[in-house]
Amino acid sequence: MFRQVLIIILSVIVIGDILIAQESLVREIEKSGSAYMNLLPPDDEAKLFEPDIFKEYLKTVPDNVLPFHSPIIFTPDLREAYWTPMIGGAGILFSKFADEKWTEPQKLEPGIKHGGLDPILSVDGNKLFFLSRQHPESEIRSRERIWFVEREKRGWSEAKPLDEIINNFSLHWTFSVAANGNLYFGSEGEIYCSEYLNNQYRKPRKLEQVINNDMNNSCPFIAPDESYLIFTRALESSDDLFISFKDESGNWGKAINLGEKINSEEAHDIAPRISPDGKYLFFLSKTTKAGMHWVNTDFIKKLRYK
Repeated sequence: MFRQVLIIILSVIVIGDILIAQESLVREIEKSGSAYMNLLPPDDEAKLFEPDIFKEYLKTVPDNVLPFHSPIIFTPDLREAYWTPMIGGAGILFSKFADEKWTEPQKLEPGIKHGGLDPILSVDGNKLFFLSRQHPESEIRSRERIWFVEREKRGWSEAKPLDEIINNFSLHWTFSVAANGNLYFGSEGEIYCSEYLNNQYRKPRKLEQVINNDMNNSCPFIAPDESYLIFTRALESSDDLFISFKDESGNWGKAINLGEKINSEEAHDIAPRISPDGKYLFFLSKTTKAGMHWVNTDFIKKLRYK
């Protein structure tokens, strides 16, 4: 019992230290004027995220086609960005803020034949997870599995697949990792969590019925401290973003629709991601102007205490 309490206390301290360090880095880059690729921040109504480095690519994409397979993610210092385009088979692209500007998009080469999709960073920015159709034991194209690379002095390491206890599941589209390493993913219309204990993933468990109702639920984003979960739920005529908050007993509360300022009428709103400073929600939306959208996260506090 004492050992379990000690582990919990140490985990809280580590997460706190990570968040404090991130806040310091964010303040530094915000002063430079480069945060979020120099775009004017959104208010409480979602708008397109279209920085200059996207413009040439977007010219090649019809308005009614979703241009991206995953929304953009940023490192904790906001100086690196990663995303996946939908068209062109480019895999994961990235850009860095260097010499007072964002570099032109480059392809991430994780050392496997079949590229990657839908990148997500660990909270400390030292692991990059992604989906790939690479078979773990050969170069043949196979079903989607989760892989990861780790940050090294020279860049990213060679890619490795996650444990088969995760990759035995049918996986597709975006997933998420909490500060303690716990992994949240969708499989066959339901959302699962695998606890990360002693450097190993445990058998995934299906989340409660308030999350996994009789609709198709997917694309989970978990808060770093696991206090809330944002995900996509399929409705009769659209896919909407919902949020659920965890109570003091560790149970998930009723899922709440994020509302018309974020969800589009009769459209697909999918793949939520919260920025590392907690200020913005990024997601994909297939509306009359399909693309990557962002909105400030004031809605989280409002819905938590509604």
